[in-house]
Amino acid sequence: MKKIQNKVCLVTGASSGIGKARAVAFAKSVVKVIVSDVNETEGMATVSKLVAM
Repeated sequence: MKKIQNKVCLVTGASSGIGKARAVAFAKSVVKVIVSDVNETEGMATVSKLVAM
């Protein structure tokens, strides 16, 4: 994932499943991540996890 380092990625459906896994993987790859989901509570939990990384 070197080509996406220092980029911004928008991940929809980021509160669970594949979306959450992609958001975490992008964050580990030094990518700024914007998360979106209809489930605000779980979406914020994902944001908290990413911030803690």
